[in-house]
Amino acid sequence: MPSLPSGPQGRRRCCGGSWTETRRPPRSGQQVLLDGTVVGHVSSGNFSPALGVGIALAFLDSTVGPGAKVTIDQRGTEVPATVVKPPFLS
Repeated sequence: MPSLPSGPQGRRRCCGGSWTETRRPPRSGQQVLLDGTVVGHVSSGNFSPALGVGIALAFLDSTVGPGAKVTIDQRGTEVPATVVKPPFLS
């Protein structure tokens, strides 16, 4: 994933994709968590009719790579998601 300028506390950020395990679409600004710790935020998201799940692009700490199991805080509900490398379809 391409590396972006440092985020808060000097951590490197990179842009990655994620898809949720539900149909609930992630939205811009929602936090991405790994083991309860904020590791990024959603920049854009929506429901994917082709995949049948919510998908998102997010700015993530560079320590979080494809395959990582994360959660997205969607209005107080932590929705399970998996970090993937875009594009979402091959």
